[in-house]
Amino acid sequence: MAKQEVSATKRLRQIVNVISKNHFLANFYHQTNPEVIVAALEELGPTFIKLGQLLSTRPDLVSPSYISALETLQDQVQEDDFDTVKTTIEESTGQTLAELFADFEKHPFASASIGQCHRAHLHDGTEVVVKVQHPAVRQLVEVDLALFTRAVRLLKYVPEGSVVDLPQVVEQLGQSLRSEIDFTIEAQATQRFYELNNGRGIFLAPKAFVDQSSSRVLVTQYMPGDSIKGLLADPPTLALPDGLSLTDVRKGVARSLVENFIQEVFYDRFFHADPHPGNLFFLPVPAGSTQTTTQFQKQFGDLTLTINNQTPLPPYRLVYLDFGMMGTLPASLAQGIAQVILAITTKDSYQISQAILRICNQTGPVDEQSFNHQLASFLRPYLNTGLKDYNFSQMIFEVTSLCRRNHLQVKPEVTMLLRAFGTLEGTVAKLDPSISLMDIARPFAKQYFKEHFN
Repeated sequence: MAKQEVSATKRLRQIVNVISKNHFLANFYHQTNPEVIVAALEELGPTFIKLGQLLSTRPDLVSPSYISALETLQDQVQEDDFDTVKTTIEESTGQTLAELFADFEKHPFASASIGQCHRAHLHDGTEVVVKVQHPAVRQLVEVDLALFTRAVRLLKYVPEGSVVDLPQVVEQLGQSLRSEIDFTIEAQATQRFYELNNGRGIFLAPKAFVDQSSSRVLVTQYMPGDSIKGLLADPPTLALPDGLSLTDVRKGVARSLVENFIQEVFYDRFFHADPHPGNLFFLPVPAGSTQTTTQFQKQFGDLTLTINNQTPLPPYRLVYLDFGMMGTLPASLAQGIAQVILAITTKDSYQISQAILRICNQTGPVDEQSFNHQLASFLRPYLNTGLKDYNFSQMIFEVTSLCRRNHLQVKPEVTMLLRAFGTLEGTVAKLDPSISLMDIARPFAKQYFKEHFN
């Protein structure tokens, strides 16, 4: 026990020293010198590197310059040997490796701060990917989060003119990190996304094998394909289907990504919150398949009249991967998002402010008139010249900062949606600069109101 206490004391001293010598608190609170913050996180090790990577996905919490710097953080972890992996699997699942898998590759094909991935086959021949958590990750995360919070209190830095709230940031990132190290959550999310999206148009998703998974082991179906990064390259590094030009493929992929994402938001209310190119695979397939869509449905007493339409699908599929970061929207928030979209199309700053108020929690007294004026002033250049010429991450950060100054906190589910929307927008803009996400989102928002309100 005493040995653990000494270890914790030494770790706390290290954290305090790194924070102090890098002026971490002053820089972070004022969002200055992001490269210094990156160096400090790298020095503090895996937990803090992972926190920095999570923070790079949150334009509502940090500035665009910080996001750019934090995106450079790389995992610095050693691969676990096969005996360690085998022990983790067997202790966590209660089954032997031979009982779970027909074969298992001893060497991982990928490794990161949380775990490493191996290929294997189930006994029925299904090819799977097995993600195995590194030993003691959970304990390390909990200890480091507690010690970092304690170190911040010990240093007693009181910022003036702060543009971020560090305790709030640590709390939100801590929740995200705890969810990410519980693989049962990711297994459930993977399976739910599979049931909602696999076979929806050109989209495919891996199945989760929940019975073979645990809190430290995740088993999912292996999915073929290559990252759509290859479509963004010029010339492309992916093989294109016969008869389709690069422009045709890029435009088709861009529109499909946007339409499916909006369906995830308004119909499923369950969406992939990290749709970056590394999590999206492109897979050429033989031509000739079709998709059945319901064009019309009407009830006449006990009789239901349904008219379906079959449309040809292009000779490629898009595969979603990695479901560690997912978003869920209650019906009330889906309604609020629809109202924001429709309000933006009116270019009426008052309607926009009223819609934003509906997707925020109040943290203190709110002067609505003052908030309306401040937001109108901020939105004026965007509404006059259009959104496409502006940095989406910068806009999110400034809007959430404006809300915070007015005792408003954008609900976490919404900030996750905005972040996902911004990530998707960056990919889509590279595929097809002419596409407008708002133009595609608007009819979905209108349809949502038609279906849910009289």
